[in-house]
Amino acid sequence: MIDPGEGAARRLSNMGFPTGSIEAVILTHLHSDHIDGLGGILLQSWVGGGRKHPTTVYGPDGVEKVVAGVNEMFLVDSTFRTAHHGNAVADPAGYGAKSQVVALGETEPTKIIDTETLKITATSVSHAPVYPARGYGSTIQADLSASAVTRFRTRNS
Repeated sequence: MIDPGEGAARRLSNMGFPTGSIEAVILTHLHSDHIDGLGGILLQSWVGGGRKHPTTVYGPDGVEKVVAGVNEMFLVDSTFRTAHHGNAVADPAGYGAKSQVVALGETEPTKIIDTETLKITATSVSHAPVYPARGYGSTIQADLSASAVTRFRTRNS
């Protein structure tokens, strides 16, 4: 997920997107309209996905403060969710996020995710007066078979 603004988790759920499948969050910059839905995304992907480890949040310098703040903000609530749903649904080991500062190379785009199905690179972009800001490029090898498309359309019809 890139730049979860306010209501991102609810909008994705309303579309039938399985928020539990979100494995990472990428922030281009730290404007509030790009980060104010981060808490909801982290909670929905944790409880909805039965995650066993914190979600990685990639972003520019300062991402560590944002992630620490969101983790702290929902810490008390996380204990209630585990008590209500149990460890199988809300495993405390999967609560929250860990930050990963995206440091950039001098000239080449920096690889931040490089798997068989997904490659994401970061470059510096100008977004004055915001500094630092990142632009991301991606290459996706996806299952676009008829059955995958039909499953999504059926769920969202």
